[in-house]
Amino acid sequence: MSPKQTLYEVLAVSPTATAQEIQDAYQQRWNSLQLEKDALSSENFNFRQQLLKLARSTLSNADERSYYDTKLANTVAPDNADRKTNAVTVSTNNDNLSRRADTLALHADALALRAQAMAIRAGLPDGALPQSSGVKSTIKRTVIIVGTVVATLMVIQMIFMFFAARMQEGAAKAEEKVAIEDYYRANGVRPANITELHRLEAENRRKASEESAAERAVQKEEYEKRQAEEEYRRSREDVKRLADQVTYDLNRSAEAARIEEAEAAARKQRQVEEDARRKEEAENLRLRRLNEKWQRTLAE
Repeated sequence: MSPKQTLYEVLAVSPTATAQEIQDAYQQRWNSLQLEKDALSSENFNFRQQLLKLARSTLSNADERSYYDTKLANTVAPDNADRKTNAVTVSTNNDNLSRRADTLALHADALALRAQAMAIRAGLPDGALPQSSGVKSTIKRTVIIVGTVVATLMVIQMIFMFFAARMQEGAAKAEEKVAIEDYYRANGVRPANITELHRLEAENRRKASEESAAERAVQKEEYEKRQAEEEYRRSREDVKRLADQVTYDLNRSAEAARIEEAEAAARKQRQVEEDARRKEEAENLRLRRLNEKWQRTLAE
């Protein structure tokens, strides 16, 4: 447990600092805290944020600061050493539960300061005894009662929120255990924590995606291969049909040429025979005339 700090020490300003100095100090400490965010736990970071906000809101309000200074002076006075718990102080304990308890106490003290500030604004300084049972005494009692009730309700609410957060944290851990157990049953590997579970699930999704992509690539390759084979088969059939058509056309042309040649030869043969017949007839006619001539000559 480190030494406790006052709100002035939280902002690193003197008790006589002006409002502007307090605002500048708050901004500087806030910026420094943001730079340290990655190095701090979430619990520690939230605690320091709330602490800085409480210090600024209390010390920036004149009434609340006046009441806080009075309480702080009484706390450090030798004759009031047994009243140290009345001053708003903070602990830098690293234990998470202690930080939450400190935060609740700080909020309760802040509410008490605001309630007292309301009394001061009503003209009723702290510790002043009522001079009569008149209006001022009634107002003071009313303000103090209202402030006390509000502070009590806020503390109860914060305690409830604290335990609710603890219950939610427990439920979240139970859900993590269930998720880890389900993953173990499904995959045979037990993750050490939920972070590793998420990492393993992401790795499984990545592998499944890669396997799916590889399967699609194989299917695409097989499809393209079938398409190429089908295209080759169709092209072979087209070539065969074309060759058959060419062969058929050539055969028809050859047959037509053979028929034409045979007809030409027949015509020529008929012409030769006709010429021979005519020649023979002419020769027979010549011989018959020559015979008639010799017959007439002999007859004379």
